[in-house]
Amino acid sequence: MFWGCFSWSGLGPIVPLNGSVTGQTHAKVINDFIVPTLHTYFPRGNGIIQEDNAAPHRSKVAMAARENAGIVTLDWPAQSPDINPI
Repeated sequence: MFWGCFSWSGLGPIVPLNGSVTGQTHAKVINDFIVPTLHTYFPRGNGIIQEDNAAPHRSKVAMAARENAGIVTLDWPAQSPDINPI
């Protein structure tokens, strides 16, 4: 599995994820890749990320990592059709 991101401003890294993705794994992705990418492309802090409702994204540890970093996420309905552009 891979984690990746893009925006109108540019591409973020493509990160290979080994093994099962857990809340802890996703929290590490948040801290190591999402935060630096947001700072690069949205230095004024106006970036918003989109994630689906996968269990690792909703885990307490991942939610705490996003909150601690001040990350704003786009609301995404549960069990929505997969229209994620990535």
